[in-house]
Amino acid sequence: MKQLTKLILSAFTISFLGSLPLGSLNITITNISLQIGYYSALNFAIGAILVEVIMVKLSYTAIVQLEKFKPLLKKLNRVSIVVLVTLSIFFITSAFKETSTNSTDPIKLEYPILWGALLSFLNPLHLPFWMAWSSILKSKGLLTSQILNQIIYLFAIALGTGLAFCLYAILGTELTTFLQNKAYLVNGMIGFTFLVIALIQLVKQLKK
Repeated sequence: MKQLTKLILSAFTISFLGSLPLGSLNITITNISLQIGYYSALNFAIGAILVEVIMVKLSYTAIVQLEKFKPLLKKLNRVSIVVLVTLSIFFITSAFKETSTNSTDPIKLEYPILWGALLSFLNPLHLPFWMAWSSILKSKGLLTSQILNQIIYLFAIALGTGLAFCLYAILGTELTTFLQNKAYLVNGMIGFTFLVIALIQLVKQLKK
């Protein structure tokens, strides 16, 4: 039970923080909620989250398949460190870039759930992001191949992303304006956190 609790908290926190920085998905949800309504924003979010969950499952499957080749196991852990460092650099550099939150252009979506799924599918960070984190959680013994463990893991991720999307939908322009003004702080903190975790993993690898 203690292990599952740690898995839930870890997956939820990672997903929530990863979805918090301004991006195409959360900005679009803000615009949809303001211009069309919460129901369409909810459908858009469901489509985006479903695709993310599928990507997470695919990333874990890829990790399991790679681990069958023992010589690749250490390389996989090293790759996860490289990915985390790359993500930290991405967030830190994003802290110095301006993000547009223009919501004046009218939005017309006939099938918001499909648009949410499409934008989520086109997100290039999904697979490397979750392959890195799934590899780390698996190495810590928190993430296993048990069905219940997998369901809880995916549910916690969906919950974390969903909460971030809800904040954008409910708080609207106030949140996007606040985060745009504080983007350097939010992205910088997330990037620094990823960098620290990558360094910790590197030290553990060197000790083995």
